[in-house]
Amino acid sequence: MVQNGLKKLARAEDLFSSGNLEGAYELLKDLIQDPDLDFEQKSRIQYFQGLILAYQNKNKKLMKLGREMSSYAQSHEQKHHHFDGLFFLSFGLGGADKFAEVFKVIKKADKVLKDISGVPYDILLIKSTRLNILKAWANFNEGRIEASEKFIDKVLSVEKELGDRFETIWAYLLRSHILMQVKFDFSSAMECIEKAMSMAKRTQYNHYWIAFSHIAIGVFKSKIYEYEASLDHHFKALEIFKKINNDWYIANILNNIGLIYCDIGNYDLAQKYLEESLELWETFSLYKGALIDSLIYVALEVGDIKKAKMYLEHLKDKYEEKNDKYSQILYTFNKAAILKTSNRIRDISEAEKLFTQIIETETLFFESKIYAYIHICDILLTEYSLNYNDEVLEELNGYIPKLLKIAKNKHSYLVFCETFILQAKLALLNLNFKAAQRFLTQAQKVAESNGIMRLARKISFEHDKLIEQFGKWRKLKDEHVPVSERWKFAGLSEQIKRMKKKGLQDVPDISDEKPIYLLIVSEGGMPFFSQSFTSDKKFEEHLFGGFFITLNSFIIENFSEGLNRASFGEYTLL
Repeated sequence: MVQNGLKKLARAEDLFSSGNLEGAYELLKDLIQDPDLDFEQKSRIQYFQGLILAYQNKNKKLMKLGREMSSYAQSHEQKHHHFDGLFFLSFGLGGADKFAEVFKVIKKADKVLKDISGVPYDILLIKSTRLNILKAWANFNEGRIEASEKFIDKVLSVEKELGDRFETIWAYLLRSHILMQVKFDFSSAMECIEKAMSMAKRTQYNHYWIAFSHIAIGVFKSKIYEYEASLDHHFKALEIFKKINNDWYIANILNNIGLIYCDIGNYDLAQKYLEESLELWETFSLYKGALIDSLIYVALEVGDIKKAKMYLEHLKDKYEEKNDKYSQILYTFNKAAILKTSNRIRDISEAEKLFTQIIETETLFFESKIYAYIHICDILLTEYSLNYNDEVLEELNGYIPKLLKIAKNKHSYLVFCETFILQAKLALLNLNFKAAQRFLTQAQKVAESNGIMRLARKISFEHDKLIEQFGKWRKLKDEHVPVSERWKFAGLSEQIKRMKKKGLQDVPDISDEKPIYLLIVSEGGMPFFSQSFTSDKKFEEHLFGGFFITLNSFIIENFSEGLNRASFGEYTLL
């Protein structure tokens, strides 16, 4: 390579490093035509081309280049460059959702790696680590989580030797996905993401990995219902992927943003971003079932049944094309959801059968099963509101423990807590005030113990509202008001409507509660410990302790349970 060629290569590397991947690729494309290139020079240019195509997820071009690299290296009997070609081929195949073929290529790469000789240890370490992260990624996408974790451990075990490299960043991000999606260990997941982001910022050619880390943070924030923060990180990732011209990830991010707006309840923006995502996805050969599922959900939420049916036909085509369990569940669920919107008893009955079919199916796709339970509860509540038949209520009460069990097992804390609120409202309908308060207390504890503070605020609001309405409900009880009248005040229809939504909405805009005074007393009212959090409020510890114990004893004597919470104007006693 002459001096001019070396300058072009250095310029291409600078452009790549600054995020101008298109400019870098064009220079490399021109350079590789040079007939005077030796093997090492051409292989180096091919490697940079491969990285750029990988970071743009241009999977077809990457697969073609990977095969060319492997063939070129084999013709020169250079096994370590042959390995590089197989790596890029695997990456492209995975991006095209062809993981069965990825495993075949990995098997070849394994054999090639074992036959490599005469290269420094650090080069071999990088290549073996690269193969391990490929294995981790492929196993994760095929649902083999234990195998994926085994290979992630191998990558991270050599982190200190490797230094800041994309293989380690990838391993941390992959582990964060497993922790969030499979183990529901959000705090550990965030630790992995923070390590990945920190490392990405210190790595060369880092735009892809910084953007990938922003997506991971965005997903984490949406999992704990911090939607604004989630959107912020997704938009940061979107900006970077637009800069490096990665349409594959742009489509993914637009889908995520659409889902977040779904969760917030802004269906116009949700539909806008989801449709933009679908338009981009048409250029890729990936299955789009989950995206179409979201579009049907939005169409139903805004009452556009015609559009929902149109998308259902698309989903049917995909189901018939793919014919797998996931496609079947998605199609069956959405068909039932659309039938349920009908005014005809026959259609609603058919919807109930389909939802029942889903909950009786052994499947890993628990979200569809959870919402199938919720829709059945909705059908039964609607039936109960028409005839107030106790048998219908008994059937409903039979489904609720099953819904609670699956929501708890799958760490779907929003549904878990909302189901407790549903139980509280059912208890109110039956004039069981103690049970209503107990269910709300359980919901509050679950939300707070899992750090879901927006949900905890919402439950606290419901609890305060219940306390405020105790007088009204006692009057309804004393006057023997029939259930048909009590139904109007229980808010059951509104509650089940909220539960059908896939996000945390309708959180009351209340100011953060601040502690005023903490007091620990004995059963006899003797203060053990006190702490004031404000200077403008003074309490006599003995008087306050005595008042609290007397009040609590009175409540236990008359209502069988101790004091849970009480409101005094703007203050709440807990």
